Amino acid sequence: LAQDDQAESAAKESRPLVSSRLHPQAPSRELPFSSMPEVLSLCKGPKEAYEAFADKGAELSRKPIPKIFHQAVLAGVYKGFGGMLCLTVAGGIADASKNNPTLQSFVFAALFPV
Repeated sequence: LAQDDQAESAAKESRPLVSSRLHPQAPSRELPFSSMPEVLSLCKGPKEAYEAFADKGAELSRKPIPKIFHQAVLAGVYKGFGGMLCLTVAGGIADASKNNPTLQSFVFAALFPV
């Protein structure tokens, strides 16, 4: 019987607990299944996001200035092309949007991220 009690207490200790870092106010409690995976998030929290931005800024500060300037110009050109595409297509459907005035706004908003 002593062996069974030890095995049972070892099984209880190996069960995962509710993560206190996800819910700091929640009391830790045992979960019913011992093989449940830990919940992972693809979104960074405020601290991790700040650290990622700071690391990216430090990385950019070590790059040569002409390379950074070149990347900034290309980003501006890319946004300019997207803006011109939106203005051209959304401006060209003025006749079609007479019956539905929100159509032109929708097309503009849908095309700008392209």
